Amino acid sequence: MTVIKVETAKVYRAPTAGRRYLTKRAAIHNEATAMILKEWPIEDEGPDYNEWGRETYPGDYFDIRHNEPEAFQIMHDSLVSMIKNGFVTDDWKLDDNHEAWKAT
Repeated sequence: MTVIKVETAKVYRAPTAGRRYLTKRAAIHNEATAMILKEWPIEDEGPDYNEWGRETYPGDYFDIRHNEPEAFQIMHDSLVSMIKNGFVTDDWKLDDNHEAWKAT
């Protein structure tokens, strides 16, 4: 007969991402991604159609991970190292010029 038992496991929580992870590395990387996407949200503007149902504008889609991969990678690597070293807290965000991360 199979018996289900309760086990306790160590998990890491990424507050901005709002999830729990089994490894610290995964939590750090997903927290950095969530912080960047909080500043640059994914914008998805759907297509426009005329009165006959034909598409007149294909729509616009912006995701910093795909539209500006070099800038995203630089920000992501910077944030990962800052989170690993304990320099970032929950209230960090980019300054008004989007040049540096700072506590609010």
